[in-house]
Amino acid sequence: MKDALSAMASDILLRLVQFLRALRAKMNIAHENDMVDNDKIGVYPKIHKMPSPLCCFRIMHIRTGTLWIAYLELMWIVSQFSFWTAESVVKESFHPIVIITGIAFTMLQLVIVIFLMQGVKKFRLAYIEIYLVGISCRILLFLGFFAAFFYYLLFEVTDGVENNNNFFRRFLMIKLIVTAIYIILKLYAFNIAFRCYSYIAKTRRVVLNFDNTMENEL
Repeated sequence: MKDALSAMASDILLRLVQFLRALRAKMNIAHENDMVDNDKIGVYPKIHKMPSPLCCFRIMHIRTGTLWIAYLELMWIVSQFSFWTAESVVKESFHPIVIITGIAFTMLQLVIVIFLMQGVKKFRLAYIEIYLVGISCRILLFLGFFAAFFYYLLFEVTDGVENNNNFFRRFLMIKLIVTAIYIILKLYAFNIAFRCYSYIAKTRRVVLNFDNTMENEL
């Protein structure tokens, strides 16, 4: 029985590796091969000290991975917008100012993500910088939330009712876990976007220097 399970697990793992390799081959932006060394075509010479063009466990190109991050951000923004729209209809929910602030914050995130997508597609570093600044602000904001939840968890105000205290503590624990997961995901997104920014910047610099060298030789 154990041998059969081991063989099945090995077969599943092998198929997963094959699937990831096929996925990596198909999930690259068109013309990405022009940005790597190619001795047969002779586009660029051998270039060392270049940043790795792969990300997400080396499954896809860094630009493709950054665009996938942007698509996931768009899905999150749609869910946020749906939430605040529903809250604006329900009576006795959040205060109108809170709802307006939530919708405005969601729209701001949408604009920032659009800048990221345009920056990656058109090699505009300034657009990617806008996203990096925006996601840094969000990380700092949620770090503040995490610190506040942690403070109230340690120094909660007791009112002498044990059941209420237990409920409040469980509520804070859930908030802490959700906030921590959100921060980790945003840090990973920041890392991918920053690596894409560095890759585009260094690649453009190397290509520009090579073109200048070729013009001088000619």
